[in-house]
Amino acid sequence: MWAVRELRLAVKERLPLSVVAHFFVYTAGKIVLSSISVIMAPLMMLLLSPADYGLLSLIHSFNNVAIACLGLGLPQVLMVDYFRSSDSDRSLVINNIIGTYLVSAVPLVVLCALYPHFIYQYLFLPMHQSILIYAILLICLFSFFNDIMFQILQYHRYAVTVTTMQLTVALLTALFNVVSVGYFHWGVASIIWIQFFMVFVVFSVGLFLYCNCQLYKTFHCTNLTGRYAHNLKLGIPFLPSMIVGWLFAMLNRWMVAKYAGMEVAGVFAVADAGGQLFYRFIVYPLQGAYGPALLNSYGSSVRPIKEIERSNHRIMVLVLCSLIMVSFIGYFLFRSMLYWIIPVRYEKAVGCILGILVSYIFLIGSYFVSNFIQFQKKCWIFVAALAVAVLINSVLNLLLIPCYGLSGCIGAMAIAYGSYFCILLIYNRVLLNLLGS
Repeated sequence: MWAVRELRLAVKERLPLSVVAHFFVYTAGKIVLSSISVIMAPLMMLLLSPADYGLLSLIHSFNNVAIACLGLGLPQVLMVDYFRSSDSDRSLVINNIIGTYLVSAVPLVVLCALYPHFIYQYLFLPMHQSILIYAILLICLFSFFNDIMFQILQYHRYAVTVTTMQLTVALLTALFNVVSVGYFHWGVASIIWIQFFMVFVVFSVGLFLYCNCQLYKTFHCTNLTGRYAHNLKLGIPFLPSMIVGWLFAMLNRWMVAKYAGMEVAGVFAVADAGGQLFYRFIVYPLQGAYGPALLNSYGSSVRPIKEIERSNHRIMVLVLCSLIMVSFIGYFLFRSMLYWIIPVRYEKAVGCILGILVSYIFLIGSYFVSNFIQFQKKCWIFVAALAVAVLINSVLNLLLIPCYGLSGCIGAMAIAYGSYFCILLIYNRVLLNLLGS
């Protein structure tokens, strides 16, 4: 009855047309970006040897983790402080985040450049390609500034600008990679240097916008001294969250491989890839369009924050119910087509897709309830919630996979994601009740 009542109220909620329009802009951009990745992956497999492709995968994996670790959760700090500040103070918030990053990240990058032995070992780089270490470190260093630029543009609702820039970079990168590897046969090194070049081009655009808006005028070391500890204290809790989240994503594949065999793990990987694609198509537009509008509403005094969050819950119910309905209808309508598309040796993945989609719908729900928690600066709950979810996932996998195989893993995954969502939802409601009437 609660769900039906909330659903009726959600239908009455009206989102600004700009939010809906931006949602579809980001969705279209994500579809094109994913299409480029889908086309480039087999093409690179064809052009590169297995050893080179493995090296490239390791480098990309290292970059993703290193960028997140160097960032120290500061993009999330920016999100929280930006919408809690007045328009006149927002440039100060941006500069404090940039200053904190420079003080923390630059010494780490310099240290890694002086003592790169660990990176050599992790990436298995041959000595004649050791110079790639410096390109990799520069990519990691400059990527933070690019992410911050796109983040701020999203906050100011430049959806078309952000999507156009990202698509242009992706298309140029793909074109340069095909020419350098397919025509000139320059191998992995050319791909990394092309990535560095494109990252630096985007960084240059961000630097131009930074100077053009005269944001540098509010950059003062004295202001940074007082905010440095605050930024790290608020941002560091996101690091364990990132590590546990990575464990959560990899745990299912590892446990399926261990207890059900590599063949079953391969089937699960195909089904899970479909679920992740579905998740990104929904969450990325939400992060670009709905999230900034919601956080901006929290920071304004036009409506009581309790009323805004209740409205957010109603929209969440509407979105989740719609996704569940679309998933079930779409699955039964297109199941036969999936059997035709997916190779015969992976056809068991079709039977798992519906359970995996439900799992990711729970994760989409957690995005809706997490914005308010982040705005209230209660970051450690994410670490605790993910830790509990991973524990539940591990125990259930140990119990269910030996008996039920892949179906047991899907069930454990759905319960774990559902637990994560429920913990955040309960904590969200506790915080909401503490605000009073």
